[in-house]
Amino acid sequence: MENNVSKSKSNYGAKSIKLLKGLEAVRKRPGMYIGSTDEKGVHHCLWEIIDNSVDEYNAGYGNEIIVSLYPNNTIQVQDFGRGVPVDMHEEGLSAATIAMTELHAGGKFDSETYHRSGGLHGVGASVVNALSDKFELTINRDGQTYYQLFHDGGKFDNELMPISELKDSDKTGTTIKFTLNKEVFSDEKMDEEENYVGREYFSFKPETIEKRMELLSYLNSNLKMTFINYEQLDESGNPTVKTWESEKLSDYISVLNKDMGDENTEIYSFQKEVLPKSGSKKQSVNVNIAFQSFFGEQDKIAGFVNNISTP
Repeated sequence: MENNVSKSKSNYGAKSIKLLKGLEAVRKRPGMYIGSTDEKGVHHCLWEIIDNSVDEYNAGYGNEIIVSLYPNNTIQVQDFGRGVPVDMHEEGLSAATIAMTELHAGGKFDSETYHRSGGLHGVGASVVNALSDKFELTINRDGQTYYQLFHDGGKFDNELMPISELKDSDKTGTTIKFTLNKEVFSDEKMDEEENYVGREYFSFKPETIEKRMELLSYLNSNLKMTFINYEQLDESGNPTVKTWESEKLSDYISVLNKDMGDENTEIYSFQKEVLPKSGSKKQSVNVNIAFQSFFGEQDKIAGFVNNISTP
């Protein structure tokens, strides 16, 4: 039987096999790594960086994450964790440079560095770097401040280097500031008659960032989340600042139950560490549950694993 599928007229040989090296593949097919290049994709890039900082907190380092939104769709995430390692890697570059420029490079592939993390694929920061016009890395570690500038999708002219000594030698943390490429995060804009009328460019939305940061504060007890918005100034010309900090997961119930009607019970919560079987190499799992019952048939259930929603 003859195959009715039309055949390509071009030759299919060795030249047809494309090898994309480094971060080139991300820029070529960004949707494969962040899901989409619309407004959701823009925020996905931010979540990747914030999640790394949250992982540091859950590993026992740092107690605050500060997100700053600047004009021109530039954003910064600062934490007070251990700081990305700065020593030389066997590949001939600093460990920090490797983590920011190589896919599947990171500290989450073993069970020792992070017992709990929101991502294990090792593509977060490097993918964001690949999709940025400008990506700045600042690290406080070992009594010094280190800095490296990346441009045009992860390219760099100078290696990570110390730029100053810290007055407080115990100060640690990582700050990442980036500006996403506007052409990557855009789409054709059509009128009602499907005529092309230009391009639509997607940007960070303060309300989306605030909602995410508030949620993370409930899911990670005693983690302070601060959002500084330089795009929205107060009457004195200072950026607006919002802060969230929750002592326990049950505080989240107070958010979910606002439109639930009459309460049937008070809020209950409990936490339990589930130990692995004897002889198993797996680690224990911490389970944290909070609930409240109401009169009526309506219900709301929200589940998360390592801060990731499980609808």
